[in-house]
Amino acid sequence: MSAPSDRGSTDPAPRSGLSRALVVVTVLGLVLAVIGGVVGVLSSQLGGDDTEEQDAVVSAVTTFASVYNTYDVAQKDDYQQRMKPLLTAGYYTQFTKVTDAVFSALTSKKQKSGSPQVLSVAISDLDDDSAVALVAVNASITSGNQAAVVRRFRWQVT
Repeated sequence: MSAPSDRGSTDPAPRSGLSRALVVVTVLGLVLAVIGGVVGVLSSQLGGDDTEEQDAVVSAVTTFASVYNTYDVAQKDDYQQRMKPLLTAGYYTQFTKVTDAVFSALTSKKQKSGSPQVLSVAISDLDDDSAVALVAVNASITSGNQAAVVRRFRWQVT
């Protein structure tokens, strides 16, 4: 009869289903993190030229929101002229029709809008010749001698 061997078993202990799942999830998470890092680095390198275009869009939208929310119904012509360079010809035609109607309805209230504060601009689409941005702006609205009321506006600008 031989004595039992002091050598341990070379077979690894069988893993439970839970520990296998944990290993698979961990490995999958690491693979996804590496892929995400590579995609992030590549997109930042490839999209580096967009910074100037994005800055130009933010500047134009900020100007638009500020001018659009600064008016006095008693000075409609001045307001329309300040808006003209910010609009396409087609939109400007529509804009003048709308402001003619709205301002004549508000003349008796002596409404004014001013002190615009652009809170944020987010670009939702940008290509070679156009952009779409969302802007959040607050402005103070007064009517006659009443105290100013802050109004919150959210615009989609194209």
